[in-house]
Amino acid sequence: MRDAGLDVDPSTVDTNIVFVNLPQADFDVDYLHSELLESGVRISPVKAGRLRLLTHREVTQREALLASDLIAKSCAAARGRQPSDVNKAGVDAIY
Repeated sequence: MRDAGLDVDPSTVDTNIVFVNLPQADFDVDYLHSELLESGVRISPVKAGRLRLLTHREVTQREALLASDLIAKSCAAARGRQPSDVNKAGVDAIY
């Protein structure tokens, strides 16, 4: 995800939870959320400019790498976009 310009610090990861700091300007978090849901990556809505990622022990390395790639691509698509009224599928969180 660093290759996509996202702020991720692996040294802060002790568990299966990773926080990604998102750009503050010219970045549409609603678009990001919608794109990830459409691509099959289930996330909770972005809060405080951070994306909270977690995995489960049954998620394979291949699946984690695929999710990472999809997140990077969706973040790239959200860059340069102004906040929009993208429908968040009417949910506050997906589990």
